[in-house]
Formats: sequence, structure tokens, C-alpha cells
Amino acid sequence: MLSALVATLAASLWSTTAAGQSPGPLSAAVDEVMQATGSQGLAAALVEDGRVVALEARGKRNAAGDALDTETVMYGASLTKTAFAYMVLQLVDEGRIDLDRSIAEYLPRPLTDYGSEEIADR
Repeated sequence: MLSALVATLAASLWSTTAAGQSPGPLSAAVDEVMQATGSQGLAAALVEDGRVVALEARGKRNAAGDALDTETVMYGASLTKTAFAYMVLQLVDEGRIDLDRSIAEYLPRPLTDYGSEEIADR
């Protein structure tokens, strides 16, 4: 369901911003995705060249029905997994990592040797 939501939103934005139009269609895309998925709340940002050019929020932010707005702090959940995967795939594209090789082949010592004390020392 989430992948369909992202794909729908991305397709809506791509089709409207690729022609160089203003970011106004983000609002329509958010409404369309909310209606298509039955979402109670949705926030989205359009980022171009590292800058937020459009920001929209609609609906409820929680079960109590509090309003979702562009100032609402959102919980990132597992967002870092996606970012990490994207970075790893960039390394694959550069030929620096092979996904068919064991991670153990890239580390100077066994993974089990990396303990919590070493991590806590940072």
C-alpha cells in the first residue's frame, strides 16, 4: 500500500513538474493520493536542487483528530533503512560493492568483533 502511495504521488508530481510548471500541483497530488488510499492524513514536500519548493499537509495527525500541518513533527520510523539502501546501491553502481558477496569480505575483522563498547566510545 505504501509503495502504491509513493508511486502515485511521484507520478503525479513528475507529470506536473517535468514541464517546468510551478509546484502548485503538489496540493492536488496530495488530495488525489489521500482520496485514492483513504488516508486520514498526509504530508509531502517537493525538493528540487536540495531546496524545499513546495510543502503540503492535510488531514489528521493522530487518532485524537488533531490537525496535521506543515509544522507537525513527524516520526521518521524506518526511513533510515531506505536512505541506507539507497547509499549502498550507489556504491554498487560505482562498482565498490557487490551485493552477491558476503559483508564479511568487506570488513577487516569478523562482524561479531564489533562490540557495543566500541560503538559507545564514539
